Amino acid sequence: MFVADWMSRTPKSIRESAPLYEAYRLLLEHDFRHLPVVDAKDRLVGIISQNDLMVATERAIELSKGELSYVDAMKAERIIDHMTAKPISVEPGETIEDAALLLREYKIGALPVVHGGTLVGILTETDILTVLIESLGLERGGARMVHEISEDQSNAKVRRILDTLDHDRLHLTSLATYRPRGGGPMRLVARVRGAAG
Repeated sequence: MFVADWMSRTPKSIRESAPLYEAYRLLLEHDFRHLPVVDAKDRLVGIISQNDLMVATERAIELSKGELSYVDAMKAERIIDHMTAKPISVEPGETIEDAALLLREYKIGALPVVHGGTLVGILTETDILTVLIESLGLERGGARMVHEISEDQSNAKVRRILDTLDHDRLHLTSLATYRPRGGGPMRLVARVRGAAG
């Protein structure tokens, strides 16, 4: 699975020279949590998040206690002063697995997708959850079977499951393995449907 298969293409973005209130407008209008920041040639230079905007709001409130009104304080704030510069990004040809590891490692909610430095998409935590849902066949229905296995018997176990499915005229819709977070034996999860559904 590749980033290109799951990213949102032609994402909304904002210029680094734009006033901060324009980022507010875009995030609210489109219900986004992250907005890539680009230069005049659409090259990725940063990313701004809802959290960044909350910090900027606090700053504008402080400024408005002086000579500036809150509106003037917000207009004075610029994207470039609040964005995360040089954000972690991925290429369309990278794997979803590597992208998921980056999101977890850096505790971030989105990865801009670039090709040759130009913004071509964005991949978010929600996209990764969609990949998980699709990979596990959750929206295709069917029954879930869970088997404990050891790594040295995993191939034989999968063969036996497939033979059983053939014998019982069941269709495999997904197959995955995982090891519980607290430890313990590996588990193999199969989702199956009957021949009629």
